Amino acid sequence: MTLRASATNPTTTNKKYLIIDFDGTCTESDTTCVLPKLAALQDDNEMKRNERIWNYKQHETEYFEKYGKLKDNIMSTKQQFQNLDDALNALDDVSTQITRRVSQSGCLAGLPQEVMRMRSLIDADDEFGEALRLREDCVRVVSDAHATGGWKLGVLSINWCRTLIDAVLIHPIEAYSQMKYGDNGSTGTAAAAAARKPEFDVWCNALDEDGKITLNFPGAISKRECIADLRKNGNHVVYVGDSATDLLALLEADVGILIGGSSSASGMAERWGVNLVPIADRSSSSSTSSCDKQEPNTVWTTCNWKEIEALLKEEHDGVATATPNVDVMIPP
Repeated sequence: MTLRASATNPTTTNKKYLIIDFDGTCTESDTTCVLPKLAALQDDNEMKRNERIWNYKQHETEYFEKYGKLKDNIMSTKQQFQNLDDALNALDDVSTQITRRVSQSGCLAGLPQEVMRMRSLIDADDEFGEALRLREDCVRVVSDAHATGGWKLGVLSINWCRTLIDAVLIHPIEAYSQMKYGDNGSTGTAAAAAARKPEFDVWCNALDEDGKITLNFPGAISKRECIADLRKNGNHVVYVGDSATDLLALLEADVGILIGGSSSASGMAERWGVNLVPIADRSSSSSTSSCDKQEPNTVWTTCNWKEIEALLKEEHDGVATATPNVDVMIPP
């Protein structure tokens, strides 16, 4: 019997993963502040709605004050940390503390658990649509990466609400894919449409009907561990993130892409010697070739998804070239 297999592993086929953060990476801004407003719609009493939002804002203000103070101390070396891991872990501890208080407050109770219910609430108010706007070209690039490039897709986020991710990001990608590649679209056949239908793995935190938050992925270290697990067995992982919380995962990935120009991310990178290099300079780098892991302590940067699209094409071609199919004879 003859099987087709990868030259790098004769018994398995290595996979290509495109893993993306949600807030600030796919969306134009952080979406967390929208959650209490969506939850407040479940109250008929205006006073109770305002109380929920006020409650959340108190926690949000405390978070920004504590996070900002600690970050400034880190950058000014007033607080000494041995490495980037320790510094980011300290920042994540601030987030964890405030998250627990939000969870205990109940201000997020009643958020829809069904995607279409969440989608209907978002569509009913232009304010939500504006706050949850996706970056230009994100939906198209991610959908096409799967349909034409064969990338397996995943979302890795510290966002509390899986339903929000599904409603804001995955639902539009599925709709775009159906329009472009569905059996009534340009590709024609139902079989082709099924093969190109995007399927997502989603790694994020959890929020139940009572507003209780479960921190499955509290921060930078848990994100890095997820990427490390995906890279096992020779899988090729591209990770796209936008914040300091993403830095460890970006460095762990075969290719890490920082989108959006976060001052916190760039400051932490500079503080610990992480090289941030524009994707536009990638083609001129003789030491980096597609399909190879990026140079140590290097993360690529961009402000748009079109540049990510071009990089994914390079990576796809490079992986295909580096892992040619070979015939493997298996005795009967």
